[in-house]
Amino acid sequence: MGTGGATGEVDEYEQGLLYDGGGFRITPLSNSHQDYNLWVGGGDRNERHYFPLPLGTLPEIAESASPERAREMMDNMTQGQFSHCLGEWGLSAEGLVIACARAKIKEWEEMFHSAARDAIDYRVN
Repeated sequence: MGTGGATGEVDEYEQGLLYDGGGFRITPLSNSHQDYNLWVGGGDRNERHYFPLPLGTLPEIAESASPERAREMMDNMTQGQFSHCLGEWGLSAEGLVIACARAKIKEWEEMFHSAARDAIDYRVN
C-alpha cells in the first residue's frame, strides 16, 4: 500500500473512494478498473484489516442475494480470516453486501456522468 507524498506512490486508501461506512471502505485498485481494495473495521486506517477484491468479486458480492454466500466467498479467498475480522469488529456479512452494492452504484454513476460529459463535449466540438 502506497503512502502518497514525495515518492509519487498512489495512496490506495484515499484514491477513488467508492464507499466508506458501516465498518467497510472500498476503493478501486490503482491502474485497474476491475480490482478493488476493501478495508474492514473501525478507527483509523492502521486499525483496519485489508482485503484485496480481485476481478469479479465486488459485483458478485454486490449482486448476492445471500449475505452468507458473500461471507463464504470472502472466507474462501482469505482462509477464514474474513469471518474472524467481522467478529472482531462486530460487523455482519449483510453490511459487506450493502457496502459492495453501494460502491458498485457509485461506480456506475461515475461512469454515467463521464459518458454524459463526453457526449456533451462531442456535441460542442
